Amino acid sequence: MRIKIRKIFGIAIMIITAPLIYIYLKIFLNMSNNPSISLSTVIINSILLGLFIGTFIDGGILLSNYGIPKNISQAITKTVNTLRTNFTKSYTQTVTQNSIKTQNNATNPNKLLGKYEIIELIGEGGYAKVYKARNVNDSSLVAIKVPNIADKDFVKEIAVWLNLNHPNIVKLLDYDINPRPYIVMELMNGTLEGKVLEPITATRIILDVLSGLKYAHEKGIIHRDIKPSNILLDTNGRAKISDWGIAKLGNTKTTTKDLTFTLLYASPEQLDPRLGNVDEKSDIYQTCEVLYEILTGVQAFQGSITEITFKKINEQFKLPSTINPNLKYYDHLFQKCFSVKKENRYTTTDLMKELSQKQTQDLTNSRTGAYAIVELAYMYAQNDDFEEALFWINRLRNKNNVKELDDAVAILEEKIKNNVGTKEQIIEELEKLRKLVALGKI
Repeated sequence: MRIKIRKIFGIAIMIITAPLIYIYLKIFLNMSNNPSISLSTVIINSILLGLFIGTFIDGGILLSNYGIPKNISQAITKTVNTLRTNFTKSYTQTVTQNSIKTQNNATNPNKLLGKYEIIELIGEGGYAKVYKARNVNDSSLVAIKVPNIADKDFVKEIAVWLNLNHPNIVKLLDYDINPRPYIVMELMNGTLEGKVLEPITATRIILDVLSGLKYAHEKGIIHRDIKPSNILLDTNGRAKISDWGIAKLGNTKTTTKDLTFTLLYASPEQLDPRLGNVDEKSDIYQTCEVLYEILTGVQAFQGSITEITFKKINEQFKLPSTINPNLKYYDHLFQKCFSVKKENRYTTTDLMKELSQKQTQDLTNSRTGAYAIVELAYMYAQNDDFEEALFWINRLRNKNNVKELDDAVAILEEKIKNNVGTKEQIIEELEKLRKLVALGKI
């Protein structure tokens, strides 16, 4: 009776697994000829195919050992074991070849990004590679970010970025998930890494960053990883925030497992969750670190991670005036910026107001004429004070007969009177004027 049950069981195993083998064999063979299939998909389907074939062979062995003459049973056993060995060898070789093919394609995005022609690698980190590319449809130049591993943070980055449309946030132009995940962004002209700027330019750039952050914060989005390499500059010198992969919605508590932010630029509450939740003021803390660095040429907090954590929690940093006496004004600003207690720090709005007042004072006291006036108009437009921006552009137009000044006045008047046009359009007109000033045409 026991032998009969085992024979039936062996037959049942073979009947059930035979069609499954047929189906997965077709899938596996198709994958071998399709270089766009991801490595994880190849491995999962290959394992399933191997399991089904192994189960089928085991059923044959089970059947061969019961109710069949011994010499036939031995022959069947020898045959199925040979089949198992040959399949395993062939299967391993095929999976290895397919894996190598898939990995090679991962390092050669041209084979996977049909809409774009890769020109060169322009950036690389532990998380992703960034390529300069050309859109084959309109020949426009773009930047393509290809993650080394497509995880949940990459999908989340796309979801967050799709909800952000602001002059000071890098534009997301296109994206895909399968077969090879990537993000297409507007091509920028470098980052703030390694840059040391005079105060007027540094302040303008940080006001750009704060404007983008204010917009994101109003949507409940916290960036959590503001640093020089995540602040990009376009050809007009406008700063835009990039890399929203670890952004969070609302106030969040950092855990010891949540260390995807950059430790060097982390706020105290990111380093020690006991200090409170990560929120808008965490982004402002990091922004102030960037401002300190582009003003002084050194990082505000230096040393090992342990030393940096200690210094941040104990508010130990060099006042800017000890590095450059001309930066005396910023001493009190950074003392407030780097307070370990969030309630003592600036809000986004308060810091924008403080820096705008400083910028106004510096520009009105300068003797740079048209440059100062255009920068003042730009600053007011950035703060949504379009009437003040119009006032300054009209002052400049009274002394210069330039078409671009007429265009800037027209778009500002339309915005003020009829709320027609966008902030970005106004910013772009003012950037045209900045270029003309640099060329000496105004």
